[in-house]
Amino acid sequence: MIFHNAQKGRVMTLDGIVQTAEAGEFIYHEMLAHVPLLAHGNAKRGLIVGGGDGGMLREVVKHPIEHITKVEIDQSVVDMAIGHLPKHSDGAYRDPRLSLVIATVRLCENLFS
Repeated sequence: MIFHNAQKGRVMTLDGIVQTAEAGEFIYHEMLAHVPLLAHGNAKRGLIVGGGDGGMLREVVKHPIEHITKVEIDQSVVDMAIGHLPKHSDGAYRDPRLSLVIATVRLCENLFS
C-alpha cells in the first residue's frame, strides 16, 4: 500500500510494515550504496537483493560499475514504486547496465549455484 503522510510524504508499506517514505530516504540509500562502493574502489559488478523502491539502484548507478544485477521477488513492488515514488529510482530502472531479475528464493538458489 502507498499512502500520503503529512510529514513524510508518500509512504510505501508491505504487509502493513513501513518500507520507505519520500522524506529522508536518501540518507539510508546513500550510506548503503556509496560507503561500500567507495571503500572497494574498483567494483565492476553489483548485486542488489530487494529494494524494489529503486533508491539503492539510483545511488549505485552513479558509480562506474559495468553491470548491476537486481533481484526482486515481486514485480508489483517495482511497478508501484516507479509509478508512485518516481524520485526513489529517478530513472535508474532504465539504466542499460541493469539486469532486473524477478524471482523467488528457490529460483535464485538455482541462478547462483
